[in-house]
Amino acid sequence: MKTIFYILSILVIGAAAYFSWDNSNKIQGEIDLFESTRAVKTTTEASIKKQEGILKNTKEELDTAQNLNAELSPRWRT
Repeated sequence: MKTIFYILSILVIGAAAYFSWDNSNKIQGEIDLFESTRAVKTTTEASIKKQEGILKNTKEELDTAQNLNAELSPRWRT
């Protein structure tokens, strides 16, 4: 009878080790996915900030050009 319990305990220990190893692989996959997603998010945010800076400069240049155009337009009409 003791032998059956020993065999069952070894099987349970083996199953626990397998499921622990399998769960570890799944968690590592999730960690890798998180890190790659975080890297994409970081580069995207940096790109957005860069483009917002370019847009701000372009708007300022447009305002300057419109002001110069408004100053020069009446001179050409007269």
